[in-house]
Amino acid sequence: MPEPVPLTVVHTDPKPLNLDEAFRHALAFSPGRANGIVLSEDKLTASAEEEASYGQVSLDGSGITAGMQFHVVQPANDLYAEWGQVKGAFMTALKPHKNDIDAFEKLEGDISDLKTRRARVKESIEERANTDPSYVKIKTRFEKAKSRFEELSERQSHRQPTLAANSPFYWIGIFSIGAAEWLINYDTFLGFIGVPAIAAGSTIILGVLLAFSAHSHGVLFKQWGSRFGLHVPRIEQHSDYRLLALASFSLTLVLVAAGGSRYAAAMHAIGNQPQINLLGAEAIIVVNPVRDVLLSLLANIAAWAVGVFLSYLSHDKDHMFMDSAQEKRSADKAYEKARRPFALDMATEEAKIEREINEKENSAAARSNDVKEQRQMLLQVLEHEETIKNAILGAVRKSAEAYKSKLSATALTSKDKLVITRDGVPISPYEYKAKPIEISAALLTKSFA
Repeated sequence: MPEPVPLTVVHTDPKPLNLDEAFRHALAFSPGRANGIVLSEDKLTASAEEEASYGQVSLDGSGITAGMQFHVVQPANDLYAEWGQVKGAFMTALKPHKNDIDAFEKLEGDISDLKTRRARVKESIEERANTDPSYVKIKTRFEKAKSRFEELSERQSHRQPTLAANSPFYWIGIFSIGAAEWLINYDTFLGFIGVPAIAAGSTIILGVLLAFSAHSHGVLFKQWGSRFGLHVPRIEQHSDYRLLALASFSLTLVLVAAGGSRYAAAMHAIGNQPQINLLGAEAIIVVNPVRDVLLSLLANIAAWAVGVFLSYLSHDKDHMFMDSAQEKRSADKAYEKARRPFALDMATEEAKIEREINEKENSAAARSNDVKEQRQMLLQVLEHEETIKNAILGAVRKSAEAYKSKLSATALTSKDKLVITRDGVPISPYEYKAKPIEISAALLTKSFA
């Protein structure tokens, strides 16, 4: 027979305990009492030899023998049943508040369900979005642009790219350079050609060429390292060299046309000077073609330099990083526009569910205030119960493993005198020793529930 386990004094007064008393009694039940059910070495040896003396030992599905059940598990069940009585007294005292506590916990469950439903609604709308081919196409472009930009950003130490050249104001500035070029050359062409329409057309063309040249030279000067560096394959440099050549040709064409027209206008002015004035004296207007041409070229070069300066400051030094940033910006706008209807649906559904959550949270807060103290007591008792249960299971495992070790040692020394069976099939002492014992909380709930 197992050694008697000392029992806690159970309240037997017919008058039930009040809640505070029952709570104190529950917490006074020490988990350390589980140490009292651990079998001593002598008891283990005697119990194992007693079971082995019958010549046959049968294992249940958990690997527990009948003797182990009697000497190890049953005392644990008795101790846990005693705790059940103490806990039962507490639950009886808590009963007047239990409905409110249950209602509060139900509200918490409802809130959790609503939050789960909110997540599912978002997933549902997301799935609907992913079935729209146009949205998927835009999203794929956005993800690729984002991935490429992030990769290049890491190479650039996450600095901000210069994107001023993508602003409309930049192109207004470049257009203004072309307009300035028109103002510089129009009078010269008009004096040379004498036809306003032809002079205007010619100077407009020169303005466009100068603006193009200034823009292209500024870009190439700023991005020279990323376009013509040793790391850039030669085949990729060809298009940039062609752009450089075209921009330089455009600038040369503007300077030659402007200088030539200014020189021709100066010579025309010299040839048209009157020989004699009204007073009979010679009237000579001093005209210096070289000076006029140089001044005209200097004005054109200054306009070009201003455009190059504007282009240089408005572009990033790495053209790939700049292009990637612009692509990402464009993809962001397209993705935001495509996602807006789905995002609006999500926001609407979330707002509805959030309103329900807030209402239930307010109700839960009101109920919590009514039973806050009692609920805290219940939570502490349940937590204390887990500690007791774990302590008892730990004691059962310790005794069961020691019992198993004694029994397997007896089986090994007794040779064929002891037969160990599992599901009716004999097993060797080594198999028995290797088989783990499954100790779970279910062992403590078989005798009461």
